[in-house]
Amino acid sequence: MGISPDVFTYNSIIQGLCDVGRWEDVEDMLDEMTDCKISKDVVTFSVLVDAYCKEGRVKDAEDVLEVMMPLKIYPNIVNYNALIKGYCAEGNMNKAEAVFYSIAEKGLKPCIITYTTLIDGYCKKGKTGEAWHLFLDVPHEGLERDIFTYSTMIHGLLSKGRYDDGWKIFNELKAQQLHLNMHTYNIMLDGLCKSGEIPKAVSFLQTMEDEGFIPDIVTYSTLINGLCRDGEHEIARDLFKELRSRGLQPSAQIYTMIVGSLCQEGYVEEAKTLVVKMEESGCTPNSRTFNVVIPRV
Repeated sequence: MGISPDVFTYNSIIQGLCDVGRWEDVEDMLDEMTDCKISKDVVTFSVLVDAYCKEGRVKDAEDVLEVMMPLKIYPNIVNYNALIKGYCAEGNMNKAEAVFYSIAEKGLKPCIITYTTLIDGYCKKGKTGEAWHLFLDVPHEGLERDIFTYSTMIHGLLSKGRYDDGWKIFNELKAQQLHLNMHTYNIMLDGLCKSGEIPKAVSFLQTMEDEGFIPDIVTYSTLINGLCRDGEHEIARDLFKELRSRGLQPSAQIYTMIVGSLCQEGYVEEAKTLVVKMEESGCTPNSRTFNVVIPRV
């Protein structure tokens, strides 16, 4: 006699189907569970809520939460975090806020992921003031900000040109000796480039290395872009030449920056040669690459 599938088996299959977007098969599995009298559990519903939110079907995810209640299966903070993230991704901050403030009514307490998700949503909508107030509320709610909370707030501040505030938080972060990561350093580097402080950006690259961080392709892309925009073409090209020796493969974006730099300096033949080398290296030029070269030909 074969082993009958249980709720764990179905949950695993449903997760896999959601991951590849086979929604009709997901519905079939849910119907089969009902037919086989296998009760859905909090994991089943959590898989659905998370998958719907990632797919942009946030209303469907909210409907799933409504179905859970009568079954005496109660949503957890992970479910509400997914819902908030889904609404933030849609740019629907009113709904995200409504979910956030409804959490306490459900007898749950927001966690640091809840706060960071909402802060990120506010920042992406340009509502840095709302994000800042939420950021300041975190310790008053008995929670500790983590590296993701700090990085999210810093990025939001720098994106709105609040460079002094961004650097103040970054320095506070370092003073607390939280484990920094490359993402945070890249955010700071991007802020320096966008504020036109290119010499400081170049110096910051060395600071990163001195503090034990190995610059990645995002680091170089950010700095090369800043240098090109500031007219520092020679330094940008020198950095470009360093990439392979550091084990990094230039992206189409970086190639296009350097091609554009060469064209601006009048080195059109060198730019065309670089496009050929770009293709030979397995990096396909895109429309922007050709748009940079063609007007110069």
